[in-house]
Amino acid sequence: MARFSILSLSLTLLFVWCLLAEKGLCRPSSNEEEYDDDYYQNDDDTDYEGEDKDDDEYSGPPPTITSHPLNLEVHPGETVVLPCDTVNLTRMLEVFSLIWKTDSRILFLDKIQQAPIDTRITYNSHNNSLVITNVNASDSGHYICSYSVLPKSVEVMHTLNVFAPAKIKSIEPAGGIFDKGSQLTLKCNVTGYPRPEITWKKLGRHRVPDTTILSTNDAIVFDSIERFDSGTYECIARNDQGPEVSSTVNIRVHYVPEIDVEEEIVTSGEDYEAVLKCVVHAEPKARVKWFKDDQPIPEMNHTRIYQMENKFFYHIDQTKTTDFGKYVCSATNSKGTTNSKVIELTGRPSTPKFIRANLGDSGKSLHVEWDIISYAPISEYKLLYKPANPDAKWHGISPPVEDAVEGNVYKLKYHLSDLPAGDFLVTLRARNAYGWTSQAKPHPFTIEPDHEATAETSKMAEEHNTQNGGSRPRITSILTIISLSAFFL
Repeated sequence: MARFSILSLSLTLLFVWCLLAEKGLCRPSSNEEEYDDDYYQNDDDTDYEGEDKDDDEYSGPPPTITSHPLNLEVHPGETVVLPCDTVNLTRMLEVFSLIWKTDSRILFLDKIQQAPIDTRITYNSHNNSLVITNVNASDSGHYICSYSVLPKSVEVMHTLNVFAPAKIKSIEPAGGIFDKGSQLTLKCNVTGYPRPEITWKKLGRHRVPDTTILSTNDAIVFDSIERFDSGTYECIARNDQGPEVSSTVNIRVHYVPEIDVEEEIVTSGEDYEAVLKCVVHAEPKARVKWFKDDQPIPEMNHTRIYQMENKFFYHIDQTKTTDFGKYVCSATNSKGTTNSKVIELTGRPSTPKFIRANLGDSGKSLHVEWDIISYAPISEYKLLYKPANPDAKWHGISPPVEDAVEGNVYKLKYHLSDLPAGDFLVTLRARNAYGWTSQAKPHPFTIEPDHEATAETSKMAEEHNTQNGGSRPRITSILTIISLSAFFL
């Protein structure tokens, strides 16, 4: 009986199951897995869309900072509070990021202090202010409180100035070598408050500063540096918070050698010494060689070459006629080679040196004087003068030659007389056995015209006569009246 009951129950359950399968309410296990995946996938999409929608639905007003920008001046050691008062703070404020930052780094991000941690700086969550205790000069700068709100951030910027003495952090560049013609800017990086005054000077020999102020800006700009720009420059900074400070920088300019020749014509004579000189400016230092008539000079017993600082000499102890000629000194360094102007060694007299010129008492003559050096006897002079007119011709005079007055120095003194009025030029040449000198630089002089009454002077004379002589008729009349009165009495 019991077995029959169990069998009947089993058949009944099997029958029900088959009915359900036939109506599609019963699926194989594989189909059940696919159904479950689709079901949960749809659930996920629906749930997340709902959540995103909730987050984006905040449409209230953004936070607004009511604090005004501050410009603070404080002394070291004080405490500073930088406000960031905000309105429209809601429960949704976490949507916006609050940031405290300086010019160079972020201090707080969402109320969390960022590295490096400075325990002197704290954030007050009650009113969003930034507190700095025991301030020092390095705290000077801009402080910004901001909320990142699209499409733009909301912020307030405060400026903090901490009183501090002048300090030079650096000079850029810190010296070095620069090619001639290049551009160079020397910048003096200075800190301190109030802002220090800056002065640039160039140091002379023995590091003595030149009194000339090159600039009062923080930088000196060389558009094209020259060789004379080499040297040591000093930046001086000062304010009212402490003593002035200074720092120096050394600049070297490299360039192709430059040569100066003081005498292009050197006069000497047989058995006399002669010295030829070149002044060479070069950086890096240059090697100097001498050439005569475009050929290297061989070593000779009566000559020597030597150097004194940047002056280079070719010294001839006893000049020979074969030594006369044209010389050149050549200087070479890593930047290039330069040849000097031609230096001529000659036996001709030196170019006459003008000494003085004086007008005569009459005003129509001129007394002139020159010095000439000649190691051979001077045989002739040629004194030339003409009106100061480019088209005028020279008039020549041959003054007599006198013996040298001292060693090889000759003097010519001459008196030009009966000259007409006008502006003139006068010059001189001299000759010896080796030839004529170069013409001396013309000297200007003026012969004034005879004193004659001009329209102006005539007018003045007339006024003078009127003032002085004009009273005479009145005096004469008075005397005449007195005389007649006496006669009739």
